[in-house]
Amino acid sequence: VQLKKLIFNNVSINTAKAKLKFSPKKISFSNGRIVPPNGMIFFSGNYRPKFSNYLIHINGDNLRLENFLGEQIEGAGLFSAMLQGSLITQSYKEKEEAALLPPIGSDLSGKLSFEFKGGAINPSAWLSNKVLSFPLLKPLSATEQNNKLAFHTFSGEFKAWKGQITTDKFELKGPKINFTTLAAANLKTNKIVGEIKVTSINILDSVIKIIPFFDSTVKKDILSKTYFRLDGTLKEPNFLMSKDKSLFGDPTTILKNLAKISAQN
Repeated sequence: VQLKKLIFNNVSINTAKAKLKFSPKKISFSNGRIVPPNGMIFFSGNYRPKFSNYLIHINGDNLRLENFLGEQIEGAGLFSAMLQGSLITQSYKEKEEAALLPPIGSDLSGKLSFEFKGGAINPSAWLSNKVLSFPLLKPLSATEQNNKLAFHTFSGEFKAWKGQITTDKFELKGPKINFTTLAAANLKTNKIVGEIKVTSINILDSVIKIIPFFDSTVKKDILSKTYFRLDGTLKEPNFLMSKDKSLFGDPTTILKNLAKISAQN
């Protein structure tokens, strides 16, 4: 099967093709390729109609974020994912009106990783005005429509199990500011909990100039970092500044506890 010149969710696709194989128990697709304006996306997998189960392997390379997210973010990189689950689950049927994602996501399991470099992000498209009003983040406030925050790397690693997603490696590192997020989200309850660590490079550089004899570790750990508590829902997350870190330090244990909280109704 091959299709050309497609528009999907306002994303231009030059070519999409795959080999399909039908059997009584499953539908398989292999050697799949999607060609956006830049780079290539490879995919394969299968679908079992009797149980409504799916399995997808998908990898993208030499991609440009702006081809998919428009003016919100730009940058070049790659991603890799293995996803499986059920298209229709009982929990989704029961909470169909409250569900944020379609049934493909409510019972999602698998893993996803990505890394993009040399790009820029529009802070106002990703962070609320309330968050941008914090003194540490005021340099990020967009004063012009095209004002963006440059980054060196934007990367993440996510694990999912039956609709429960965790990460301790969701980061944005740039010349002005760094973000690191440790969080858990539940696609069935739509809840998200976690913590965000923000490091201001501008503040750190200023302190180094004023107090050059201060130990560099002390400067980084005390003078340039701010922590935000993250909770609420995936659609409307809440951010609250914390006096000090409370979650960073033991990611494995913390992620397990966060996952339990996100699963609560």
